[in-house]
Amino acid sequence: MSIEDADKNRVIHIEYASDNLKTGRGIGFGDSVNQVTKAYGSSYRDLTKSDRYEQELVYEDKDNNIELRFGFWNDKVEMIWLTSLDKAPI
Repeated sequence: MSIEDADKNRVIHIEYASDNLKTGRGIGFGDSVNQVTKAYGSSYRDLTKSDRYEQELVYEDKDNNIELRFGFWNDKVEMIWLTSLDKAPI
């Protein structure tokens, strides 16, 4: 799913759930919390017991104005989101 900002001709949110997706650092569905933190580091917000997942790790890249979020169930990646920090998704 993607949400587009038609006024500025840009995508502001991508949410993806597919076994064949990998991030630029090689993280994909089924990877563990440990694998994500090894790839992306320890500077994240931990949203344990979120509304949708047992745990969510949120990485903010303020230089590129994006947020990368991983949703986990049973210590495995179940969802990956990429969101622009310019505008909150609808």
